[in-house]
Amino acid sequence: MLVPVMRKSTSLVHVDLTSNQITNQGAALLFDALRVNQSIFCFFMRNTPGPYRNVIKPGGFVRIAPMLKQNKTLGILDVSGNSAGNVGLTHIAAGLYKNFTLISLNISQTYIDQGSVEGVIQILKYSKVKYLDISKNKLDNPVSAL
Repeated sequence: MLVPVMRKSTSLVHVDLTSNQITNQGAALLFDALRVNQSIFCFFMRNTPGPYRNVIKPGGFVRIAPMLKQNKTLGILDVSGNSAGNVGLTHIAAGLYKNFTLISLNISQTYIDQGSVEGVIQILKYSKVKYLDISKNKLDNPVSAL
């Protein structure tokens, strides 16, 4: 129901799908819709404790890279609390390379580790991200990554 609207909308600027029982398949459809959307600036698909938790695992982030490469309006992306893991973060990082519109990325509590974060930090040199939330992840020494 929302995916066709997201694909065609020229006025929708903020979408918050926090804890809506979104699965890998749903995430893929949403990322595909964002890939062609040219109006949404803020997209929240975070996961919070409660009865309607999203169930997005690493495979659900496969289509985030093409979306981040092609979308020219998305400025804020929050996928915190999902089980992206290091594999999901690899897809996010691939999409961030030379992405010049995203300014805020929240990947807190996504089950990533030090090595993956260090890779993202290197990619950020080629993007416009100004706000990065990596809190509540298993980082041995987060200061060294920055």
